[in-house]
Amino acid sequence: DILLVSDVGYLFLQAWDLILGVHYEPSPKISVAIGSWFHVEVLLQRAAAYSGRIAIYQDGIGIVDQPGLITESNTRGQWYVGNYWANLNSPESTVYVDDVTATASR
Repeated sequence: DILLVSDVGYLFLQAWDLILGVHYEPSPKISVAIGSWFHVEVLLQRAAAYSGRIAIYQDGIGIVDQPGLITESNTRGQWYVGNYWANLNSPESTVYVDDVTATASR
């Protein structure tokens, strides 16, 4: 999962590994501006053994690159776009998504 989280006073992207139960922190942590569009690319190399990879690019800048992962626990692949967060001052939020593309290369 790719999450928007806030533990430093602003929102930033982070990867969550559901299989191992760990977060992959971005470096650098780039603020996601409220009320502005931003571009996210995710590279996911699916693998049932420790040969998978996740990489995240925010506005063209690589912020997460984690190789050597098990990325699939079954043969069905899926993805989700939405918001999932807790402890924000305003529980209401709207997420707009535009131009989703799935491709075999970046």
